[in-house]
Amino acid sequence: MQTTETTLYTKRYDMYREKADKIANYKSYSDRKKIDSLLELNATIYANLGTDSTKTEWQTANVTSRHIYRLIKQYDERLGEMCLRDSLND
Repeated sequence: MQTTETTLYTKRYDMYREKADKIANYKSYSDRKKIDSLLELNATIYANLGTDSTKTEWQTANVTSRHIYRLIKQYDERLGEMCLRDSLND
């Protein structure tokens, strides 16, 4: 059974995924600006984690981060691959 706190974190990461998908679909953004915005969103995810974060929160953040890296890979193959590879080595 999920606690209220776990549900809140799940909703937060769903929101991050939706925002990442929205950024990737912007027609007015250049590829470079999309990548920058996605990396900024990824940094925000990790900035909101702390020493009091649970293992589940960290795992959810990592999964969301890999989703963002896959989106980046659509615009810059080399950068996306490098980020994905590094995220698996953590």
